[in-house]
Amino acid sequence: MMVETGRFRNLASWRKGFKSEWKRLETRQIAQPVSDAYRPDPLRWVCGCRYFFKSRFLICKHLVQAMKPVPPVFFLEVRRSRSTPFWSHKALVLKMPELANLERSEGVNEDQWEVELYSGDILTANDYTEESEIIDAEEEAQGQKTFDESISEHITLLREFADGLEFQKQFQDQRFLDAFSREGSGLIQLAKRCLERERQVASSRSQNPRTWDTRSSAEMLYKARPSRTHS
Repeated sequence: MMVETGRFRNLASWRKGFKSEWKRLETRQIAQPVSDAYRPDPLRWVCGCRYFFKSRFLICKHLVQAMKPVPPVFFLEVRRSRSTPFWSHKALVLKMPELANLERSEGVNEDQWEVELYSGDILTANDYTEESEIIDAEEEAQGQKTFDESISEHITLLREFADGLEFQKQFQDQRFLDAFSREGSGLIQLAKRCLERERQVASSRSQNPRTWDTRSSAEMLYKARPSRTHS
């Protein structure tokens, strides 16, 4: 609980950690559509996602982002409860009031939530754990693109841009060339290294490429194409 000495002094130790996690979840990307298994219910403040069950504050990005932005005083005054809704404050206002009519979540164990939130009553600022990172990543992976989709997008982009570079030749604009060479230097150097590695692999006269060159991991992961016969 918060001890009132002056204005909001000697805050409970968990509030700093609560604010930190809330702020981070406000900007966390939510994969669409949201899994039917989660069925977030912001009115009762429950969600079926794994992050919610693991969070020592019983919050998750689905619930946090269902609410309108909260003012700073929210983090000083918000009250926690042993029963749903677990968090209450006048600043907790739904972004979309129609969410109030959504079907309630099913198959959840509120007793388990109470234990997780209140066991030992130890809530600290050290709330952002490696485990919560993994859980968040696993949930978002459901909406991520496949390898083929991602690399195909890169290929299409680079090919279209190469055509655009070809079009620039007629203008002889040295300023553009200088800017492109400067801003695109990382990609240009990577391409040169990968193609050089490919030439080394294909040439029996060249020294074998260095296998453990930690300076350019992308270069070492690049698989050389089969050697081609040149006229």
